[in-house]
Amino acid sequence: MTKLFIFLLIISLFAPVDASSLTLDWDYVLRTSVKETVTMSQLRLAGSGALNWETMFYYLPGELGVDRASLDFSLHGIEHRIAWGHPLPHFQGRMSIVGGNVQPGKGLSYTVKGKEGPWSATGVVLWGSVFDVWAAQLKYTQKPWQLLLTGCLNSVDYPGEKQHMYVVEGQTSLGNFTLQGALGMSPGSSPSYARYAQVDYRGSQARLLLSYRNIDGDFVTPAKSSFSLGRGRKGWELGSTVSIGPWAFVEVTGSDLTNLSGQRQYQWELVSGLSLGEQTLRVGKGWNHKYEEWVVYGLVGPQYEVRLTQGEERWQGRLQLELTPQLTVRSSYDTGLSAVRVQGDLALDGETRLRGLVRYRHDQQKLQYYASLSKTVGPLQVELDWGTWDQGRLDAYWQHPSALGVKVVYHRAW
Repeated sequence: MTKLFIFLLIISLFAPVDASSLTLDWDYVLRTSVKETVTMSQLRLAGSGALNWETMFYYLPGELGVDRASLDFSLHGIEHRIAWGHPLPHFQGRMSIVGGNVQPGKGLSYTVKGKEGPWSATGVVLWGSVFDVWAAQLKYTQKPWQLLLTGCLNSVDYPGEKQHMYVVEGQTSLGNFTLQGALGMSPGSSPSYARYAQVDYRGSQARLLLSYRNIDGDFVTPAKSSFSLGRGRKGWELGSTVSIGPWAFVEVTGSDLTNLSGQRQYQWELVSGLSLGEQTLRVGKGWNHKYEEWVVYGLVGPQYEVRLTQGEERWQGRLQLELTPQLTVRSSYDTGLSAVRVQGDLALDGETRLRGLVRYRHDQQKLQYYASLSKTVGPLQVELDWGTWDQGRLDAYWQHPSALGVKVVYHRAW
C-alpha cells in the first residue's frame, strides 16, 4: 500500500506537462477588534487541471484563529488535497476503516486520488497532534465484480508495536441478487478480526436485504471517526419491502445482535404504507429488547415530509416543508431531550444563500442560534456565519460555544 501511494505521488508530479501554464496570486485580510491577520501566497501550476483553495477563520471572545484550511488541485488526471484541520476522506466500502474527525487536535493531511480504466486508488497521510496515519485503498470495478483492498498504519502505541489494519471487500451481482462480503484484520500479538456478509435481492414487487456481522471487541479503528458496524457485536440485520398491488406496501426492518457479555439486543419496526398519487402515508409499530414500544406515522409529498414517533414516554417529530422553490423549512422536536429546532434555507439566486437556525433545550434552559450568508462571485465564494451549527442534529453540539466564522473558497479550472 505504501508503494502504491508513492507511485501515485511520483506520477502526478513528474508526468509530462503541456505548453499551457497558470500563475495564481492571492492575498486575504481578516480584521477584527482584537487583531489583524494578513497572508499573501503564490502558487504556480503547469498543465491542465483545477484548483480549489479554502480557508475558514473563527472568532471567539479574545481568540482568533484558523479553524481549517485546504488546497485542492488536479494535475494530469490526478487529484491532490493538502488540508489542515479537515476530516479525513471516507474510504469506500461497507467496512470502511478510514475517514472523519479522528482526533481532537488539528492535523495536516495529504490526499491523492487517481483512476485508470477499471482501477482507482486513494492514498492518505495524516500528521496529527495525537497520532499519524498512513493509508491507501485500491479499487477494481468491472461488472459484475467489484474489489476493494485497504491498508492502514496508525502510529497509536500498542504493547510494543504499531497498529496495522487490512480489509478485503468484494461484491458481485447474480441476476436480481447482489452478494457482498468483507474481512478485516488487525494483526499483531493479539490479532482481531471483523467479518461481514450481505445478500441484497431486488425484484419487481419485493426487496430483501439480509446481512450478518461478527466483529471482535478489540477491532478498533483509530483512523475512522465512527465504525458503522460497531464493535463486539455479532448477529443479523434485515430490511425488506413488499409491494401489495400498485398502491400499498409493507416494510420490515430490524436487527438481532449479541454483545460481548452475551446479552441479546434487538430492535424491530413493522410499517405499512399507502401511495395516493404523489403522497405516501406510512403507519407502523416498533419494539426492542428493553420492552419499549412505539408507533410510527409518516406522510411524504412532493414538497413536504412529516414523520412522528410516539412512545410511551417520548415523542419525536420531524417536518420538512418546501414553501417555495427558493425557501425550505425544517423542524424537529424530541420530548425525551425537551428540545426543538427550526431551520430555514433561502436561495436568493444561484449565487447567494442564507441559512438560519434556532433551537431550544428546556431541561438545560439553553437557547442556541446560527446564521450564515454565502456569496459566490466568479471563482470566489465567501461565507460568513455566526452561532453554533449543529450539523442537523438535535441531540448533539449543545456544549459548543457560539463563534464568528469566515470561510473563503477559490476555485479555478484551466
